[in-house]
Amino acid sequence: MTRLPVAARTRVRLALAAIVLVAGAVVLALLANDVLRARAAFRSGETTFAGAPADAAWTAPGSFGALGRGLLGSDDDIRYRLALQLYATIASSSQSFDNGASRSRARGAAETALAEVERRDHDPRRAARAAVLLGALAFSDPTSRGGGPDPLDRAIAEFTNAIRLDPANAAAKTDLELVLRLLQAHGERTGRNPGGFGPSASQQGAGAGTPGRGY
Repeated sequence: MTRLPVAARTRVRLALAAIVLVAGAVVLALLANDVLRARAAFRSGETTFAGAPADAAWTAPGSFGALGRGLLGSDDDIRYRLALQLYATIASSSQSFDNGASRSRARGAAETALAEVERRDHDPRRAARAAVLLGALAFSDPTSRGGGPDPLDRAIAEFTNAIRLDPANAAAKTDLELVLRLLQAHGERTGRNPGGFGPSASQQGAGAGTPGRGY
């Protein structure tokens, strides 16, 4: 087999290297564009959510799918906001569901999304806020499901976990004390809340105020 002259081999190597460099530049340009689009979509979603939560969207299509969001580290941010969106839909549309089954499905979707944030979010403050909203949903749920825990027990567990995740979460402390005081007033439980958490019951917690505000 005839070997190419040294000069020819060098030219081939240079040509291949040039092709690789051009291809790499194209990939980097597309990826940079994805990052810019992901950042712009996130900002747009934040603006929309402030006025119309149900219409907000925080992602944009890109050449590399979720890679741009991954480089921005925004997956947790988006997961958290999607959970808030589902919760806000329930809170603001309580009279518009066509039947109990529709509301139950919407509540289940919100609970699943919030539980995912509570379990996976790297920011303990956001995880705690998700737990507070789960507690508020449990408190407003008149029935236990499939022989599961009593709704008030679930609410207490979620508010307690929120305090564990973020000891500075005042809403969790207030809501926990409100639930325990309510139970005590009905003679179902006695004693102060676990660990002595909670400010005065005259303050307003997440379960008593407009859902989804202040987060």
